Amino acid sequence: MTDLIDHPEAVAELADAVRGSATVTFDTEFHAEKRYWPELCLVQVGIDGEAHLVDPLATDLGPLWEAMVADDGPLVVVHAGHADLAIVHRQSGSVPARVFDTQLAAAFCGKGATAGYGNLVGAYLKQRMDKGPRMSDWRRRPLPDRQAEYAAADVTHLAKIHPLVVADLEKRGLTQAAEEEHERYLSPDRWMPTDPEEAWRSLRTRTNDRETLNRFAHLAAWREQEAARVDKPRQWILSDVTLADLAYSPPNSPKAFRNVRNFPDRGANRLIDAISDVLEAASRTDSADWPEPSAPQPEPSEAATVLRVLRDHVASRTGIAAGLIATVGELHALAAGTPPDHLAAGWRHEIFTSEADQVLTGRVALRLKDGTVVFE
Repeated sequence: MTDLIDHPEAVAELADAVRGSATVTFDTEFHAEKRYWPELCLVQVGIDGEAHLVDPLATDLGPLWEAMVADDGPLVVVHAGHADLAIVHRQSGSVPARVFDTQLAAAFCGKGATAGYGNLVGAYLKQRMDKGPRMSDWRRRPLPDRQAEYAAADVTHLAKIHPLVVADLEKRGLTQAAEEEHERYLSPDRWMPTDPEEAWRSLRTRTNDRETLNRFAHLAAWREQEAARVDKPRQWILSDVTLADLAYSPPNSPKAFRNVRNFPDRGANRLIDAISDVLEAASRTDSADWPEPSAPQPEPSEAATVLRVLRDHVASRTGIAAGLIATVGELHALAAGTPPDHLAAGWRHEIFTSEADQVLTGRVALRLKDGTVVFE
């Protein structure tokens, strides 16, 4: 069994090894069910095919994070690594300068937009993974042998899969496209914590009334800050339904709070005081500073339906996952003449948007040929 690295000297040695490596594989095990910030329980680093398991519950990992995010650091290979890299960002304030995500790359190789790790192990290595320990308690110490072996396999299999996916991309002529997408993947905005002032935008609202949206924004910002402060899930502080009811029909007395749907009983008096202060602050906000309603989504159209057929046709022809080429919402925006920037340049424009423009202007038409859709 791979021993746990659980003291500063061994972490420093591992950090030195990372600095001296061209490529490392990386994974983490964490618990996020009852937290706002995921609780990091185990870190796996693979170097030259050998797994190193690090115990963040026992020692500081600062030197390791510094080695991973250094400008001249190694290529960090992950699978579906957004949550893992978000942890690195929270610990270090940055993410690695170079990343290769095998799930993202596999989306260019006919494996679908969200291929599971076990699926890639099967497809590229012709092996089956032991998924039993996946939902284990990763805080247990000593770490059971089966869990340690499972965790180590995450990075040792990844070291074998990585060159095979790279070769697959090269064979398909999609290396450059995958590199472009990884640059977009590493955009700094992707890794920033939720801005409390913008938290309301991710919630469903049933109104365009700016005064109501102002209360909604203040309440969502308070909940975001409170959840981060006490490190508990947002819904544990206040459910989306309760937050919406408070915004739409703000209580005018402590007693009225009891009629708000799903208002918590636990700590009710403290919550009532805090939320009353939030609603009072919202009421004092100048109307010029009230939030503007989000732009309405473009209405479904026949043009968007044709573009979806074209997108799926391109996906079938290239092997690139349809959802990676363009989402349904992006197709509607493209049909309405307001496509997102990433559809207007790079690999998407080359393989899809340029042809979509010809469809929208009538220079290319859809028809059936021997029972198959063709654009010509």
